[in-house]
Amino acid sequence: AETGLVATCTSQPAEQPSAQPLWRSSRSLDDSCAATLAAGRVHKQRAFAKPALVAALRRSLGQYAFTPTASYSSDGAVDDLRSAYTARPDVEEAAFDALYGQLLEARGDLEALLGHPLSRGVEATFVVYEPGCFYRRHVDSL
Repeated sequence: AETGLVATCTSQPAEQPSAQPLWRSSRSLDDSCAATLAAGRVHKQRAFAKPALVAALRRSLGQYAFTPTASYSSDGAVDDLRSAYTARPDVEEAAFDALYGQLLEARGDLEALLGHPLSRGVEATFVVYEPGCFYRRHVDSL
């Protein structure tokens, strides 16, 4: 199965336009991130997590009980958006704590790049896509 890191952020309209340029450099996100998101495309951040952190997270996956997951539409009905196996991370684990800290930093950087706040919270789930599993292209609804 292929592994990767996907971070999804939901933006909320700014009350006032920001004077900060979209191309401002960031600690965890490259300069193309804001422009890519503003154009409605998906940004893939290369080398977001250090190899040592990825290795530690992969080692910890053995402790989790992965179960088939259902996908739900905005009305709460089961849909066919995803076919995969998921597990909730142990938030007390050191490797996950480091990843969560990085995600929070990236969230703050993204708010600065976009010039307005994002919705609160970070959701994290370990997902395994075995051969034949999928995650269909979609647009989240609020």
